[in-house]
Amino acid sequence: MTKQDQIPIEGKEENKKEQIPLDDSEFWVIDDSTDMIGSLMRMWQQVIDQYHLKAQIFKTAAEALAEINRRKEEKRPLPGVIFMDAWLDKDELEELQYGGNVIKKIREMDDILQPLIVAHSSEDRYNESLKASGADLMIKKGDYKASKAFLENLGQSNKTKNKKD
Repeated sequence: MTKQDQIPIEGKEENKKEQIPLDDSEFWVIDDSTDMIGSLMRMWQQVIDQYHLKAQIFKTAAEALAEINRRKEEKRPLPGVIFMDAWLDKDELEELQYGGNVIKKIREMDDILQPLIVAHSSEDRYNESLKASGADLMIKKGDYKASKAFLENLGQSNKTKNKKD
C-alpha cells in the first residue's frame, strides 16, 4: 500500500446515509386478495404465535409504501420479509398495480436495509417476472406448505439469533 492509499478521503464517512434497520420477526404481505390472505393467515397463525412473529397485511402497494416512509421518518425498523403479489388491482395509481414496479421502488431506496422480498403470485410466470424485478425468491401463493415452512425457518432463525444476543 502506498502513502497515497493511506490518505483518508475527506467527507467520505459523512456521505454515508444512516440506514433504517430491519425487524426480522416482522413480515408484510402486500396483496389485495382478501379471501386468499385470510386463508393464508389462518394457515400461518400457529407459526406466527409459536415464534412471536408480527404480520402486517396491506391491500395496496400505496399503503405499504406510505408505511415505509412513515417508519423511515420515525427511524423505526422495517419488516425483514415482504411477500409481494404480482397484481394489485385496488391500487389507484396504475404504476403500483404491478408488483414488479413496487419491488423496484423498494430496491431503489438506499436509506433502508433491504428486506427479503418473496414473489408471491398464484402463477409461476408472474413469480418469474417479480423475481426479474428484484424479488429474492419465489413461493407460489397456493403453496401453503412452502410458505409455512419458510415462516418456520424465519422464526427458528430469529430464535437462534435472539439466544446469541
